[in-house]
Amino acid sequence: MHILITGHKGFIGTALFNRLSLRNDVVAVHGIDIKDGDANVISRYRTKNTYDLVYSSHCLEHMIDAKTALNEWWSLLKTGGYMILVLPDYDLYEQKIYRNELHKCP
Repeated sequence: MHILITGHKGFIGTALFNRLSLRNDVVAVHGIDIKDGDANVISRYRTKNTYDLVYSSHCLEHMIDAKTALNEWWSLLKTGGYMILVLPDYDLYEQKIYRNELHKCP
């Protein structure tokens, strides 16, 4: 199994990255974070049709164009691959007390 974790330098991404690296059925775990390249155009940095799983925790809301970013991320998956996204709840997070100016997507 080949796995890509976007925004992997956060707490959850790093913990998942380290844990998955120990599994026998996992061939490779790769990460991409801001220092590695722009996840909006991730296919410039990672090969298409390579990964069985793309996991992203609290990364998509930082993309300039979420639709384009998602299409890019999907292009990295093998046929039958999975994408897992963890996102903040818009109603609870963005519209209430906890406004985050780093979030690009409306």
